[in-house]
Amino acid sequence: MSIKMFLICLSIIIFSSCNYNSPSESQNLQTRTKPSVLKKYYLKRPNYKLEYYSNWKIDSADIDFDIDTYFTLNSSDESSIIFFIFNTEVDAKEYVDKQVKAHLEKIVKGGKVTYFTDWGRYKGYGANINGKFLGIYNGEIKFFCNSTDSNSFLMISQLFESDRAKDESCLKLIETSFKINQ
Repeated sequence: MSIKMFLICLSIIIFSSCNYNSPSESQNLQTRTKPSVLKKYYLKRPNYKLEYYSNWKIDSADIDFDIDTYFTLNSSDESSIIFFIFNTEVDAKEYVDKQVKAHLEKIVKGGKVTYFTDWGRYKGYGANINGKFLGIYNGEIKFFCNSTDSNSFLMISQLFESDRAKDESCLKLIETSFKINQ
């Protein structure tokens, strides 16, 4: 397992400690072939929709995978974005602050943290950590949580500086297209 994949797994483990009851069923929604031309995929589900480029794949092999409540999109490099979709209100600040604390203690020691309130079309609570992952790879981890009375989501993205030129545009497409269905 590469260090970068280890970091992705560690992020999932850290979030799991935030009292999230994850589903146990796994489904295979996509094959792992690499398309020669980048095209957009549209993912429409009852609770949300988003777009992403064809060089990113849904990790349906994850044991906790549930396309409606928890899923990860991975780039052909090492970047990723994780979504947790809730059908209830959550404490956005608490969720993000716990992630920041855990990542600073275990993954990006001494990382620089900045906070923000907008991600795509949503207002909420977000944080960005810039630094060296495990003291080796430069990059950033971004967290954002939006919560309403009827639904909420937590997004965690990971972007290594070495992959920025290739992967930043897809992360932006996901951000601008993501929509929770009311």
